[in-house]
Amino acid sequence: MNDKAKELSIGISMPVLNEFDSIKQILTEIATELKSENYTICIIDDGSNDGTLNIIEELMSQNKRIKLIKRVKKRYGCQRGAASRRALEWLIINTRHTVFVEMDADGSQPPTELINGAKQVFMLDYDIAIASRFISDSKVIGRPLVRRFVSRFYSLLARLLFNSRIHDYSHCYRFYTREAAKFLLNFKPRYTSPIYLLEILVIWIANNYRVIEIPTLYIERNDKQSKVKFVDLIKGFFGILDIAFKYHRKFYSR
Repeated sequence: MNDKAKELSIGISMPVLNEFDSIKQILTEIATELKSENYTICIIDDGSNDGTLNIIEELMSQNKRIKLIKRVKKRYGCQRGAASRRALEWLIINTRHTVFVEMDADGSQPPTELINGAKQVFMLDYDIAIASRFISDSKVIGRPLVRRFVSRFYSLLARLLFNSRIHDYSHCYRFYTREAAKFLLNFKPRYTSPIYLLEILVIWIANNYRVIEIPTLYIERNDKQSKVKFVDLIKGFFGILDIAFKYHRKFYSR
């Protein structure tokens, strides 16, 4: 299913909201890691008011590969799903990149893994590569026990409902081909919250896209509160059940 061009190039989707403490470092590290590659970073800001935008605009003047789209959240709770979708649409329309990846802006996902992850889908016979926290050789640092339990429970339930061979259904650090990215744009996702990550993965699974999980180092941010609220967890639980119903009724199949 891969729509591969002759050269590897990477489009990065990065939702942000008040990332003053980390945004400069993560963008600098990405630029260093990809200095020999063709890439674009599409940043979707959901209304930062802590100086994040000032840092981004300063870095944009130095690095033309950084693009910024400003949004205003219209719903309560984390809206990273809607932000991710908007970035993907922009990247598909405005670039010819062959691999796409979503990253957090808080430094939890190492840019040193970008090239390896991109090559999994560009050079090997896979459509999606997930940087999985729940497989052998992966390492999670600093994540509170409660959040580990929630993530594990979430992915265990998803494994029972969808595909047991996939271990991590909630990590956004994923790499996918241009063809897989364009396929998603044929669907209007039901969810704009973090459950969007499950919904798009299920869309791929339902249409027989090839998925591989690769080891990752996940470093939990310790200095800021999670943008995922309790209401998002409740929505997530019922969202899994809703997506499972649609999946087994072939709603996502094309």
